[in-house]
Amino acid sequence: MSLPLRILLIDDNPDDRMLVLRTLRKEFPGLEAIEVLDNDGLMYALALGRFDLAITDYNLLWSNGLEAMKRIKHRHPECPVIMFTDSGSEEVAVETIKCGLDDYIPKRPGNFPRLAVSVRTLLQSARDRKRVVHLEDRLEDLLSRLQVGVCRSDLEGSLQYANLAFFRIFGLPMDALRRPLSLDKLLPLPGDPAARKEELIRHGQARIPEVMVKAQDANAAWYTVTQNLSVVPDGSCVVETLIEDITERKRLDQALKAKEEEIRQLQKLESIGRLAGGVAHDFNNLLTAINGYSELLLGVVDEANPMRESVVEINKAGTRAARLTRELLAFSRRQMLQPRELDLNALLRKLGPALKQTLGAHLELKLGLDAEPLMVRCDPAQLECVFMHLAANARDAMPESGRLLISSGTCEFRGASGNRDAGERGSELGATDFFAVLTFEDTGAGMDESTLEKIFEPFYTTKAMGKGTGLGLSTVYGIIKQTGGHITVESRVGNGTRFRILLPSLAVAPGKAHSMA
Repeated sequence: MSLPLRILLIDDNPDDRMLVLRTLRKEFPGLEAIEVLDNDGLMYALALGRFDLAITDYNLLWSNGLEAMKRIKHRHPECPVIMFTDSGSEEVAVETIKCGLDDYIPKRPGNFPRLAVSVRTLLQSARDRKRVVHLEDRLEDLLSRLQVGVCRSDLEGSLQYANLAFFRIFGLPMDALRRPLSLDKLLPLPGDPAARKEELIRHGQARIPEVMVKAQDANAAWYTVTQNLSVVPDGSCVVETLIEDITERKRLDQALKAKEEEIRQLQKLESIGRLAGGVAHDFNNLLTAINGYSELLLGVVDEANPMRESVVEINKAGTRAARLTRELLAFSRRQMLQPRELDLNALLRKLGPALKQTLGAHLELKLGLDAEPLMVRCDPAQLECVFMHLAANARDAMPESGRLLISSGTCEFRGASGNRDAGERGSELGATDFFAVLTFEDTGAGMDESTLEKIFEPFYTTKAMGKGTGLGLSTVYGIIKQTGGHITVESRVGNGTRFRILLPSLAVAPGKAHSMA
């Protein structure tokens, strides 16, 4: 619910004040007015500062409207001021407009409606300016939080703006931009500067995947640089540059060259996960409002209303989008978990009918579960999501007939795995620990090596267009990793697929655990 309009009304004539208030209250019910009759009243009103707009006459017994307007603008620069007077002139109007007056209206009987229109227009402009300032503040806050250096320069490389990360990357003091500073000197880019400038003007964008800069301590620093040519409101061209320090990543790649492929895959999944999680989190907040308002509309729009069908479609789309964001949050490991102790064997037996329904009548479901409880600490709802996704994946791999075998057990793992089976993809394990093991093994068509490379990536799917989002297995991966577990997949074309899930076990009876090295 919006607050009532509050105005500052400066006029010696009580009849004119009454007419102004009567006119405005027709347009703005509940309007509140602070009526200023002398200098003390103006000082008190300015100190109080509780008004949205000011209206002043020009000739006042104790001052004039120009001085009153200047005092208002000095204390409250964003407050709109209207001069509504019958004692001004064209020269007065020009002078007051130059000094910052927002509107000048001659005080005539026919102009009272115009006063109301001016008030409404200026209030909307003030609200728009506040939104712009708010958005600029949010943008500045976002840029200050980024770990990527962001700067703006002219076409000659002279810096105009930089965020905190930029100063941190180059070790500059925060007041460095008070003196002329050249981006080309801080970050010498390869190639001829004139040719690079011409290319940037021609294409509007340039990206340098890797550039090395020798620091004063003789150590090499590596950066990724992206430049975009933009036009600012004054019509001039500027270059906006993104600089990401990739030195540590390069050093890690060189130190772990023997495992380059695994590291690249992990980095890709993690970076996509962060992006997906951030987008899904913000998008989910928007969907909450969209779905909430659509449900409210459905409650008030009856069946005969032609708009109801559109509201229903909005609600359906919002519901589908909410499911998608939940899967993205699961993949990025930002889903809120509610873990508790549970028996995996009991959970799978309970889900047996639902799993069978997911597979369909043409496929066989076989449960090879241990008789003893298999205790873990997990979110049962999230595990059910994992099991249903794996069952659906097996179903799609066996379009005509086949079998899905789900078995359980425990294992003791010692050390890092260096001997994965051919065709296996998934998580590497670390120190000695006990795990509850679940295996989902189907007799489907299997997958080739290139498919296995991307199996847990979001939006990757081998299904036909419109048959899947490509988030099923990436969601499974995210849930298992967030739970503290591991998942691997083994497959060969024509020989089916086996997913193995390892979850930290709460209790393992002596002698019951199989050893894995």
